[in-house]
Amino acid sequence: MGDLRIKLVSKNPISAFQLFDLPQHNKNVRFVLEGDDYDWLVVWDDLPPSKGERLSNSIVRGQCSQSRTALMTYEPSSVKHYGKDYVKQFGLVLTSHEP
Repeated sequence: MGDLRIKLVSKNPISAFQLFDLPQHNKNVRFVLEGDDYDWLVVWDDLPPSKGERLSNSIVRGQCSQSRTALMTYEPSSVKHYGKDYVKQFGLVLTSHEP
């Protein structure tokens, strides 16, 4: 069985060295930052804006099914609001926000 490839995406740059800070308990899991060859897509907070956008209006278009997409948020709801349409794109949402 091959490695499980998890692509991490964020509006803020994720440097390769930060990946080494992630737990490396399972040798069959590989975190990637680029490319379209992955099994899971994890968005940290928000998608990066496209050229010309100040804020992202992007939607998730991944190489995997919606059930293999996750949104992880860190700002409380008093600081940042995530729209229902944005959140509905993801198969899994990890947040401290109220439902």
